[in-house]
Amino acid sequence: MAQAIEENYYDLLDVLPNATGDEVLEQFKQRNTVKIVIRKAYRHKALLFHPDKNKNPQATEQFQQLKRAVEVLGDERKRQEYDMKTANEYCYDESEFKQCNRRRKKKTQQQQYYANVQRQSTETDSRQKVNDAVTLEKAKSFFDDFLSNKANLAKTVANMKQLKISKQSECTLLTHIVKKTIKEEKQSKREEVNTLLPQLRVNNVISSEAFRETFSNFFLSMGKSESAGSDFKSIFSSIIVSAINDEIISLRDAFNLVKGRSYYIWFFFFLQRLFNLRGKKWLIEKFSQSNIKLIYLMPESERNDQQLLRLLNHRGLEFLYYQPKKSREYNFMLKCGTILDKVI
Repeated sequence: MAQAIEENYYDLLDVLPNATGDEVLEQFKQRNTVKIVIRKAYRHKALLFHPDKNKNPQATEQFQQLKRAVEVLGDERKRQEYDMKTANEYCYDESEFKQCNRRRKKKTQQQQYYANVQRQSTETDSRQKVNDAVTLEKAKSFFDDFLSNKANLAKTVANMKQLKISKQSECTLLTHIVKKTIKEEKQSKREEVNTLLPQLRVNNVISSEAFRETFSNFFLSMGKSESAGSDFKSIFSSIIVSAINDEIISLRDAFNLVKGRSYYIWFFFFLQRLFNLRGKKWLIEKFSQSNIKLIYLMPESERNDQQLLRLLNHRGLEFLYYQPKKSREYNFMLKCGTILDKVI
């Protein structure tokens, strides 16, 4: 018996190589020419592996092989040449063909199974995207109702929590909230939003990771801080400072948002607002815990101790310049709650 190789055109189309026209016709229960039977076999197989129907990465290659097979076997002259060329390579014994055919069908069934699994996965992903979009729009409308006094804080948080917003949608929702807040004219409403945000975090509506990513995206899209208006700086700084104060993000997170960037000066706005909000003792403690080296805040080309001290002095924060240089004894006193008001 001749040795059968893994792939050949007859195997690809599930057609018996040495059958006469009548036998092939009987195999497919058709009364037609061999050429038409070959093409019918091709169409039958092509439906399984066409790239539009089968998203399996190997389907395209399989489909191309089927096309080559029908081009050769569907042409009488090319088929005869192919038969002569492969006479010593392929087994034309009927029993061996049946074995090859069974292996081929098993392989096809496996490919169909994985294709169906992938299709179902794709359909599930598509449905999930639609559901996420609907959920996101509902969450946005809940926030808009809150901003327009149609719903209070507790109801807004409860409604959003019930939606179970996906991780992929958290940043989009938070971006919507921040943009709406920046455009809000009433300071009282902006302050209410700053009260809402920690509740969204505590109730797992929006994660800390989403806050960090959203704030980072705002900075990246905004460009240099000098190009932003003073109102924008003030409102956006207020949002981030509230997030730090409410421990949605850490002081170190805020430092990393602007470190080495052209808009690094924003960090001094944060520090100044936190100093005014929580006082010197709290700020020094947080600063020490965060292990922040302010000199690395500035881009490498601008790193200069005198420039750093000038920026801190301008905002009444010069005590932070000396903070990393304090002794271990001072840091121990800091942890114990004994803070010297005078800079050592």
